[in-house]
Amino acid sequence: MCEEGYVGEAAGCTECDAGYGMSDASVLLCVKCAESPWVTALQVCFWLGKNILIFGLAAKSVLGASQEAKSSSIFLNQLLSFATVAGTIVSAMLQTPAGEDLRNGVTGVLLQALGIVMDVGSGQSASTGQSTQCLLEYFGLQPSLWKGQVAFAAMAATLTTALGVAKGWHVAILVGINCFFPSFLGHFGRQLVCFRLGEREDLYCPHAPGMGFAWVVAAMTLSTAVILVAWWRLYNHSKHSKSGESGESGESVEPLPVHVVFLTAPYDKAFAAWETERLLRKSTFTLLAAVLPVTASPALQMSSLGLVLLASLVLNGMLLPYTERRWNLVEAGQLATCLVLIFAVAGLLASDPHWGQSRTIQVIVIMFTTSLAAGICSALAGLTVRAFVLEHIAKAAMPAKNRSAD
Repeated sequence: MCEEGYVGEAAGCTECDAGYGMSDASVLLCVKCAESPWVTALQVCFWLGKNILIFGLAAKSVLGASQEAKSSSIFLNQLLSFATVAGTIVSAMLQTPAGEDLRNGVTGVLLQALGIVMDVGSGQSASTGQSTQCLLEYFGLQPSLWKGQVAFAAMAATLTTALGVAKGWHVAILVGINCFFPSFLGHFGRQLVCFRLGEREDLYCPHAPGMGFAWVVAAMTLSTAVILVAWWRLYNHSKHSKSGESGESGESVEPLPVHVVFLTAPYDKAFAAWETERLLRKSTFTLLAAVLPVTASPALQMSSLGLVLLASLVLNGMLLPYTERRWNLVEAGQLATCLVLIFAVAGLLASDPHWGQSRTIQVIVIMFTTSLAAGICSALAGLTVRAFVLEHIAKAAMPAKNRSAD
């Protein structure tokens, strides 16, 4: 007998019932779609709003870049990175039996609010249980994984094009890739897991792509290569000197474009392209979480995600890429906190099937972990907004001549 919202007992109860849609967090999780027009409009606005908000903040940060690293841009990049990781971890934790009980109880509203904080910070839908498949149904479309990816890509392309027309294509490509590439790669991961589940006779993925495994891998590889090449080409202008410096012949060299300043200003010259590490970390994390859903491969997912975080922590600790010591410490602290979250979820997953489990301890772990993740996301968001305001005030107080030069 399948649980509420699931059908297809012969296929492992993996198909969503009428009125339910596949969650963006996992292809094996079904969430209830909206029934009233008001809730429908709210879900559509939230899906669009969180992406537009984080895209707008990122665009403002890039356009406001100066030759000196600005706190707002560093805080924003750290918010995007931490929220992506924290949202994925919390989503895995809430898919445990204890997490399901809490989400369906009186604490569900609190967990939903905390999830919104992380999803807004990352631009993803890992924590709130939102379903792109439900959004497709609202517009009269037949739900499928590839249609969800096309809808997401269309939204990302529209925002990127609008920014490119208004402010320049280098800035638009940088902001678009930084905000949307990890989620775009995660959509491929949700398709790949369907092929992996198809190897088992007792499970069935109802929205598996019809094109075949090889074609999905080829499409993912090709699109990833194109996006990463476009990202790397953004660094081409870094061979120019910064404003006020001179070339070898003593002649003045044109200043760095704002998109290159945004990418390179926080880091030492030897690690000018270090922002690529953060992009690859977010993308790999999102892809692994999608390919290895916690409901099917809990231990493998947590160990894989933990290895990604550990590798980043070791690299940052050994190389210290930031020019300022405090940013290296903040980055290390965030990565260490993410590892603590991983350990907490791994312990929670290990205790679920154990006869000596304590539901009280599980509830404490879930609430502590979720509150910690949401609290850090809120703090980073607050620091980002505060830095934006202070920088705007400082710029307004500058003489007109200096302001135009900046």
